[in-house]
Amino acid sequence: MIALAAVLLILLALIAGWGFYSQAGRAIRTWLDPAYQPIALAAFNLVVLLVALAGVAHQLYRIRRSEGGV
Repeated sequence: MIALAAVLLILLALIAGWGFYSQAGRAIRTWLDPAYQPIALAAFNLVVLLVALAGVAHQLYRIRRSEGGV
C-alpha cells in the first residue's frame, strides 16, 4: 500500500513538474524580447539539467553510503 502511494505521489510530482516547466517556457516567451528568448530558455534548461544531475548524484551517494561503500 505504501509503494502504491509513493508511485502515485511520484506521478503527481512528474505531472506538476512538467506543467511548471512548460509554463516557465511560455512565460519566458511572453515576457522577453524575441532576441533574448533563446538565451533565457537555454539558461533555464541548463538550470533544470543541473538540478536533475545534482538530485541523481545525491541519490547515488545515498545508495552507496547505505551499502557501506563510502
